[in-house]
Amino acid sequence: MRVFVAQSFAPYRYARQGGMVETEDDPLDQSPPPGAGETNAAMTHVDRVVPEFGGDRRSAPAQPATRTQETDAKEAGSMNTFLPPVDKPRNPMMKMVYAMDRRMTGKVTAPVAVFAARMPVAFGNFYGKLSRLDKKLKLPGTTAVLIREHVASVNMCLFCMDAARWFALKESPEDKARFDALPEYQTSPLFTQAEKAALDYATELTRSQTISPDTFARLRKFYSEREICDIVWLVASEHIYNVTNRGLGIGSDGLCELSSQRAEKRRKRSRSGEQPSSAVSR
Repeated sequence: MRVFVAQSFAPYRYARQGGMVETEDDPLDQSPPPGAGETNAAMTHVDRVVPEFGGDRRSAPAQPATRTQETDAKEAGSMNTFLPPVDKPRNPMMKMVYAMDRRMTGKVTAPVAVFAARMPVAFGNFYGKLSRLDKKLKLPGTTAVLIREHVASVNMCLFCMDAARWFALKESPEDKARFDALPEYQTSPLFTQAEKAALDYATELTRSQTISPDTFARLRKFYSEREICDIVWLVASEHIYNVTNRGLGIGSDGLCELSSQRAEKRRKRSRSGEQPSSAVSR
């Protein structure tokens, strides 16, 4: 064999810094999204072994990102939902919801624009109450967030995975390593035996909608009856979010990346001594 071509799709492996176009010399993301570790490792393996066997790593020449390219890239990052987002809701209450969503996340999120905007306001209120009820749980907050993130991952709800991670890291940035290790929680030293038992329970209930006596017995070693009911609530209510989003083709809204971009802008303003626009306007 004279020619062997090894190809991998590389753009999302790069660190979220610099422009829209990256080259092979640019740094890779050292903290990839949950579930991407094996894929990134395989691509890194290809990058390493091809030159070792006399191959040549080549990429298309990098072109400066134009204004149009930047816009296209942002649009390409948005999902193609089965129903188009409602850009301008007519309901005054929904207009307030849009404004609050933009203020909190930096954008109108897809579940709001695709689902809530088409439903009576009471439905949106119900979905909002689900997450607020988590504050009444006896279960530790960090455990609750891990369970929600893990159930969303098993159900492959990309929006919920991104949103749960965004919210959790906003409240507790120190938990980033644990979120990164969640796909390997069973062998990771970052999780307690109690957390592993809860995640095993959530995994089994999500995948098979039933629980074996052994799994339940292991859970009872660490949690009270009330806390077990909390875990059941988290798994069951997370399914409502996951199925709603997947049923409408709603994927990740990139909230974590958007948050990082906003934080970087704040750091640049701080270094340059520039005031935020809101402070200037006052």
